[in-house]
Amino acid sequence: MHSLIISIIAIALTSAALYSGINYIDFNSYDAKVSESVIINDMYSYSMGIDSYKNMYNVYPSNASWEDDLERLHLMLPNDIENNYFYNYDTAVNSVAICYTKTVNANELKPIKEVHSKGMTIMSDSCFQKTNKNVETGTYPVTIALTQWIKHQ
Repeated sequence: MHSLIISIIAIALTSAALYSGINYIDFNSYDAKVSESVIINDMYSYSMGIDSYKNMYNVYPSNASWEDDLERLHLMLPNDIENNYFYNYDTAVNSVAICYTKTVNANELKPIKEVHSKGMTIMSDSCFQKTNKNVETGTYPVTIALTQWIKHQ
């Protein structure tokens, strides 16, 4: 009986310590990392889908129905309604790109800048740019576009 009372007191003290420490966790940092990994995974999934389509049909998906074309492959593509992804296949110069664009506030900018810092994208204010552009104007919200060139001439 004595050990049962001590066990209950120990559990209560441990619970109180854990509950009081929850306020010291930085959830904004965690949310930023989750957003960063979602963007990277989505871009990777789309680029792999586009490459798979090219390998299977020996042509890149069309601009008009690229998402439908990729769905024919029965791949696990992103199902992220909040984010806007665009695709461009320019037959004149034979270049292919995927672009993620979003209008963000200052606190939402960090994960996008982290994705860009990995060196796989071009950051600009519009999709399918070939050079980086400083998008931080000091006034928010601001529209940011990350372009990943899959094939570029």
